[in-house]
Amino acid sequence: MKMHVLILTHNFLPEFTGAATMQYELARFLVDAGHTVTVITSTPDGSEIDQTQPKNGPKESLDGIRVIRIKPPRLSKSTLINREINALVADFLLVMKGLSIRPVDILFMLTPPITLPIFAAVIKILRKSKSVMYMQDVFPEFLISMNVLTRNNLLFRIAKRLEMTAYKKASFIGVHSPRNKAYVISCGISKEKVGVIPLWVDTKFFAVNHDPNNFIVQNNLQGKFIVMYAGTVGFAMGAKTIPQTAKILEKETDIQFVVIGDGSKYHELKAESERLKVNNILLLPPQPREELPKILGSSDILLVLLRKEATQNPNGYFNAVVPHKLLTNMAVGKPVLLSAEIHSDAAELVRQSNCGKIIGPEDPAALAQAILDMKHDRSKPAEYAQNGRKFAFEHFDAARQVKRMEEFFICLKSNQPYKFNDPWNNTE
Repeated sequence: MKMHVLILTHNFLPEFTGAATMQYELARFLVDAGHTVTVITSTPDGSEIDQTQPKNGPKESLDGIRVIRIKPPRLSKSTLINREINALVADFLLVMKGLSIRPVDILFMLTPPITLPIFAAVIKILRKSKSVMYMQDVFPEFLISMNVLTRNNLLFRIAKRLEMTAYKKASFIGVHSPRNKAYVISCGISKEKVGVIPLWVDTKFFAVNHDPNNFIVQNNLQGKFIVMYAGTVGFAMGAKTIPQTAKILEKETDIQFVVIGDGSKYHELKAESERLKVNNILLLPPQPREELPKILGSSDILLVLLRKEATQNPNGYFNAVVPHKLLTNMAVGKPVLLSAEIHSDAAELVRQSNCGKIIGPEDPAALAQAILDMKHDRSKPAEYAQNGRKFAFEHFDAARQVKRMEEFFICLKSNQPYKFNDPWNNTE
């Protein structure tokens, strides 16, 4: 069965965020399998750009994928309100472009923003297509989990209405972890309409053992025990945690923190580093994607940091979220140090895979002690690294997961059920 698939997204190549890369891998596989794929996306914004990719115009063909780009007006991303306004405008423009595409068998949207499936319902109705809402973050619940809004706040109540409308408009709701599924079901959505679709990562790309020496020499890191965070420095990570941990460990002169990335809270991390006068943090901008395997491979520990859950909701944002960088770090084959809620789905993956250590969120003293423990342990880090790479290949490998997505789309179009693999139960 050949399909026409329309992907509406804010992120696509040449960006190399987790979302952009995942959707490219999906689209590329579908095209190679003989399906027709159109991607409507925003022009790249920010510095996370794959410099090896061509910077084409508003319409292009990328590996057989038809790509149409919009250029929405953008406010500064310094506040969550501005970010949501940007998303709302972009959603509207994406859907307006999408109305010109026909036929559409499967309409795929990776969210947030939550308004995209609402606007896109017009395409679903006009083209008689099946729509898939694949949620990376649960909105607006994450605003409650971060203590930004209360449930009685007017903005939250409006956002909650939008959330419920989006759920109702979608043919199927995909989430990336069991607690996210439980959350959506708790909103009154039928369990038959929502399912866990595990994230995916190009394990072969990240598992290549590039020589990391150039990165180490270029940045004068010879002889250092490198603790690295690579990725977005955003609202969800607790930006002050790394500088505060570095301050605690400043007398351990061989320990070097490396932060690679930027984001809405990068200035906060930098300001805290300057306030504490730490000299054991190296701050670097986002690096080209092709350099990431050897850069990440130069580390001794890879960090994944999440904030505290501000609610008692067992399915709250920080209990349910699984950062894509956790899978990337597993695939690289380096020990992972996860700072997150102990009973979260992310922590459960680390336990299932035995790929590293877990400590509570936003706890610099505990993070510092965990780094020292891993530094002085001669055997466990190598075991963690091997376990993580193996687990990532078995459960999150892009080649396998996008094949499953094709099978799922075919079943959805035919009104047949489909069951994905379940990494949390450690079964294929």
